[in-house]
Parts: sequence; structure tokens; C-alpha cells
Amino acid sequence: MPNASPGTNAEVKPFEFEHRDTLHRLPLSDLPLTTRALDSACLVKTNKLETMVELFGEADTGKAFILPEKIHQHYSIDDPTDRRLLTMVGQLTSFDVFSLRVELRRLNIEIEDIDALSLSPELKSDLDDNMKDFLEPLFRSIFAGDEPSDTSLTSILESLSNPDAHKVRANLQQMAKKLEIPITEIPVFLKDYADTYLALAYFDYQLKEIYPRLSDLLATLQLIQISPLETGGASFGQQCNEISSRFTAAFRFVSGSLQRFKNDTNGMWENISRIEFEAMKKLINDYLTRIGATLCTLSVKIDHWEQTFPPGAKIKGQKYSAYLSSQLIVGLDDLASMRE
Repeated sequence: MPNASPGTNAEVKPFEFEHRDTLHRLPLSDLPLTTRALDSACLVKTNKLETMVELFGEADTGKAFILPEKIHQHYSIDDPTDRRLLTMVGQLTSFDVFSLRVELRRLNIEIEDIDALSLSPELKSDLDDNMKDFLEPLFRSIFAGDEPSDTSLTSILESLSNPDAHKVRANLQQMAKKLEIPITEIPVFLKDYADTYLALAYFDYQLKEIYPRLSDLLATLQLIQISPLETGGASFGQQCNEISSRFTAAFRFVSGSLQRFKNDTNGMWENISRIEFEAMKKLINDYLTRIGATLCTLSVKIDHWEQTFPPGAKIKGQKYSAYLSSQLIVGLDDLASMRE
């Protein structure tokens, strides 16, 4: 059994920052584990929506996958807390950083390095356009038509720390009065606001990435039902329809939730109050884990589908039939409960 005692694996290379941008991967180096040998490992969601520990072997041995609750059978883990933590985290339904912040807090798991639960700087930059849908009403409220040319979040927060225009200062004072906080706390308040809406921008980004791929999958399910190669009979068609229905409902849940938050945010700043803002923030946070779980399911299912049936490949109907019943439909019973 490999030795995985704390401090014995100084040469382990942590996962790169970009892994934190995904919905279905969690580097174990981000968790407060004492077993340093696991720093090079990762929790991943499989196509069947199981959580596995992905271990990297040597170049010629590839990867190994182990259930979190069985990791001690392969590695010597001296701290029983590590085993309990892996089991608890393995039961989460998404590994995006925003769901993790909520769920780890619920599980009383403290993360010393909060940056470990942040998106990469590259993705944050890419999300600026997605953020504008949520931040534009706020900008209008503060700048009253005189928005700066640089509307990136970082630039806006810096400008509000020392506003030049008299009208901007007056609007900030009015906002501080409505929110019942000192004007000097406005930049901190807005950063908290922006962090909340960064999560929505991230999910909006993931939804847009998923949309064309999901459309292709659904189109294929429709096509193979009428294909002369299809030999599964009526039950095969029913299964195709059932999967399509579940995927479509999941997509509509996420898109509808995001649109609702955009609409509610648009009107919120016209007559903002601290109570109203806190209520909106709580509502969004209540939805984060459900949206994350739904998107994670769609993402891993589509990833595996595309790997199994690459575009342009000639596939026999029997392979589709076997895949639907043994792979694609597995775990979809939980999609509806994720939205509740």
C-alpha cells in the first residue's frame, strides 16, 4: 500500500488554477486534508454521476479511479478526518466553486485559502460581458447616464473608492442612506454584491456553452428514432423521449432561473433597501447549488456522449440503444429533485 502520510509527498504538483473553472472537478489540494500525497488527486463526477477520486499514475500506467469511501484501501491515511471529509464532499452534486462555498460552509468544513474557491483570472475576465446584464442596473443607479468607458468590475470598484463627479458622490450618498450603511462601506457592499452576481454570470456562461451541444444531442435522439438502423422498437423511442424531456426541463430550469434574477435585479435598484437586497441575495444563494447541480449533470452527460459518438462517426442503432439504457439515462432520476 502506498505511503500517504502527511508531509511525505513534497514533490506533488497541485492541479492548475483552471481546474477550478469546471463544474465536475475538484482538486483535493483545495481541501483541508492532512494527507499531502492526495494533493495530486482530484474528485470527479463520472458519466453515471458518481463521485470518484481520480489518481494520476506514471506516464505508462494512466489514471486510476477509486470511490472516496474506499480510498483508505489503497492509500495509508493516518488522519480519519480525511476519510470522513472525502466521503462528505463526495456526496455533493456539483464541484463548481460557488456551490462549494455554500456546501462546505453547511458541512462546517473550513477552507484556509479562500482563493482555492475562486475562478481563474482568465475566466473572470471572460465573464465581464456576462456580468454586465446583472450590473448594468447598478451602474445606471450610480452614474445616472455618465458611465465610465471602462465598465469592468475592478475599474468600477476602484473609481467608487474615491469618486470624482459630484453627481456620483450624491448618488452614492443616497444609496448608502437606503441601505443603512456609511458611504465608506459602499465599495465593500458592492464587492459582496458583485461576488453574488459573478456566480450567476458563471452559470450563464456555462449554460451558453452547453446550449449548442445539448441541441445537437437532442436532435440526434430525435433522428435515431426514425432511422432505419434503429432496432429497439417502441421502448427505444419512449426512452429517447424520456431523456429528451428530462434534459429539456433541466435546461429550462436554469435558463428560467437566470432570467428571473436578471429581471428582478433590473427593478431592484430603482427603490433599493437593505431588506430587499438581503432577500434577493438569499434567494440567489438558495438557488446556487440547484443550478450548479443541474448544469454539472448536463455537462458530464454531454461530455461523455460526445466522446462516445463523435460528429461524423457512423454508429449502428444497436450501440445507441445500449448506450441510452446503460449510460445516458443513469442518474437522470435525480434531475427533478435537484430543482426542488
